[in-house]
Amino acid sequence: MNRPAGLRPIDEAIAKARGSSVALDATRQSLEAGKMCPAPSLKEIIEDRTREVGRLREELAYVKEVEQLGDYLRQELEYVMGRLGMALTSFRKGQQAITRERNHK
Repeated sequence: MNRPAGLRPIDEAIAKARGSSVALDATRQSLEAGKMCPAPSLKEIIEDRTREVGRLREELAYVKEVEQLGDYLRQELEYVMGRLGMALTSFRKGQQAITRERNHK
């Protein structure tokens, strides 16, 4: 029978933060404890879900802020690339004009 992989350092960090992961949930100790523990009350379930919703809202707010910052960066890069393109075009035209003048002398 296949056994679950051992705990990794990230799983230990998650456990210290009172979180859960598949690896933590699959440990023999966790599985045995799950058989012995009574089911959480409705109040405990609601409190846990409320905390999780709050955490997810904070994470979503963070992602939205980073997305806005990324949009700003994209707009700035598009502007800079456009200006660089115009500068290169101007340089090439000037270079071609100088080459034509030199060839006609």
